Amino acid sequence: MGTDKEEPHPQPNPKTEKTGGRNQAPCFFHTFQRPTADRLKNPMLNEFIEKVVVHEADKSTGDRRQKVDIYFNFIGCFVPPKPEVILTAEEEAKAQKALAARNREREQNKLRMRRVREAQRAAKEAGKVSAPAG
Repeated sequence: MGTDKEEPHPQPNPKTEKTGGRNQAPCFFHTFQRPTADRLKNPMLNEFIEKVVVHEADKSTGDRRQKVDIYFNFIGCFVPPKPEVILTAEEEAKAQKALAARNREREQNKLRMRRVREAQRAAKEAGKVSAPAG
């Protein structure tokens, strides 16, 4: 005989409660807030990354290139799309000129190093011949 009041049943919240059919997507998206630069921290980023594979550096073209594969959870290895670069005639000519200059410099370096090695070899041979035997 007290004053027991009956608690009303809580109303379902469409943002948090799962409902059948089409309404699940809005519920899912409302649970997340859009991250901003000040809220996106390293631990949050680490949750998305499964592993990072760093390959050996390649210097065969004269430029140092190194491939890095980033594997994300749920999507695997991510390969960003390469933007299409359209060069003007001037830019193309400038790039060709720079490439030709770089190739000329490489050839000169190869010839110079070949002469240095031959001189070292000749000095080594001369040192062996002029040394007194026994």
